[in-house]
Amino acid sequence: MNNPIVNWWRSQQFQLSLKRGDIRRAVQLLQEIQKSGARFSWLEKLFRDKLQLERYSQEYKRQTETLSKQLTEASQQKDNLILMPNEEFVKYIYKVFNLIQHDEYKLQSTGIDERIFDDFESRLVEYLKEEFSKIPDKQLFIKLEDALEDINNLKTGQDPDYRFSLTPHVYFMKYFLENVYCIYLAWFLIYQDALLPSKVNILDITAGPGTVAYGLALFLQSSSGFFNIPQMHISYYSLEKQDAFQFRGLQFWRRYIESRLTPVNAFFRFVPTDIFTWKTQSNNLPKDFFDFIVISHCFFAD
Repeated sequence: MNNPIVNWWRSQQFQLSLKRGDIRRAVQLLQEIQKSGARFSWLEKLFRDKLQLERYSQEYKRQTETLSKQLTEASQQKDNLILMPNEEFVKYIYKVFNLIQHDEYKLQSTGIDERIFDDFESRLVEYLKEEFSKIPDKQLFIKLEDALEDINNLKTGQDPDYRFSLTPHVYFMKYFLENVYCIYLAWFLIYQDALLPSKVNILDITAGPGTVAYGLALFLQSSSGFFNIPQMHISYYSLEKQDAFQFRGLQFWRRYIESRLTPVNAFFRFVPTDIFTWKTQSNNLPKDFFDFIVISHCFFAD
């Protein structure tokens, strides 16, 4: 009911509440005045407009925060895109490697991408010849014999000493190319399942000369001509007991991978240590950082 006396009393109480700074009571009285159907005074209109502006301001802040969060998430997704499988490239890999999926756990490969691996092998041979040319023939024969005898312990299930100067070179000749081949296919399977991001953080335990990084670099190299990949960035953390392996691996990487027209943007960190005595240093590993953890060139599903 629009009672002039009641309305006058409400207006007086409203003004008194504002003077006292009792905003809650002033808002309550303003709502009662509005419900009564009485006209607002100039002060009541001014207060009503002030409340509306505050509500608009709060709503604007909420929307701004929401949009800012969405923009940040979108930016992060853009910076770390997943490489979506290209159908033609996948078909090409299956064809040149003669891949046959016998069952869920067995994949047969009897082919190779010659345009990638022939050049890679030739450059590795050139590197090894250059290294061997620095050593007199008699010493070279003895050093190779010692390193070969040591590394052949792997065939009997024994851990080589890896203490000889040419052990990394013998590893390059006997095992490196085959291991890179296998790792290449592992990265392909990861890519095929849309699990390969454009920014890759890898922890490689018992890394050798960086076989895992080489396999990824060659795989990315082989995609040239099928699709344009975004700017890749690889953070590679190598844990390897023998620093000679790390040194030779990095040396060849700089000679071969970084000489490509489209080299991989990679950051390497080398930690020469024995994983079995590494408890005191393991806390230095970044937490929740790595996308892939590889142990002895093996990936694990979980």
